[in-house]
Amino acid sequence: AVVSTQSGHYGRDMMRNLPINLMEPVSILYADLVGFTAMSSTLLAPELVDLLTDLYGRFDCVAEAYNCENISILGDCYFAVSGCPEADERHADNCMYTGVGLINATREFCQQRNKSIDIRVGIHTGIVLCGIVGGTKFKYDVWSSDAKLANYMESGGVPGRVHISEKTKGCLQDNWDFEEGFGSKREPELQGIRTYLLKQEFQDTVVVEPKKEKVPTATLR
Repeated sequence: AVVSTQSGHYGRDMMRNLPINLMEPVSILYADLVGFTAMSSTLLAPELVDLLTDLYGRFDCVAEAYNCENISILGDCYFAVSGCPEADERHADNCMYTGVGLINATREFCQQRNKSIDIRVGIHTGIVLCGIVGGTKFKYDVWSSDAKLANYMESGGVPGRVHISEKTKGCLQDNWDFEEGFGSKREPELQGIRTYLLKQEFQDTVVVEPKKEKVPTATLR
């Protein structure tokens, strides 16, 4: 469902009413690199930019293949959604495949670039507000209490595993195999919320096919 409201005026020289949409159901994925700080402390800025461009380029290829929208990259955190801005009945499964794909992409990256990092993935499903925000530089963004809960699902997750809420589990269409996640033991903000981890042996059998694109490179001057 989509409910459109009106934002305020943006920009100094142009007066525009930009719509803010309330959408549900939307699945929200957060992924955080484990070991990133230790890795980055040993690198010069150009090398770090090159590595992150490579890694996040791989992530974008996975997300795009499964109709997930990359909302933002916050340092070592990757934030994406499915079911927004376009509704998608497979939003939860899209995030599951993307989550597994991000884990696979991280492992492949480490093998090819001789690095040692891991990734935690957290997914939750709910309601979001979404739209264009900004005063002079415009940006598509997503926010809500459910988006914040997805972030807690990530911080309460386990490296190399996909950690989901009961709400997300109830929205899945494909057959997935889970075990109890016990997220509240690792993240106090998850108290009272039942969580699940995708079973490792099942996760290893999931086939994820990223969109085939040339991974861009970047240089820092």
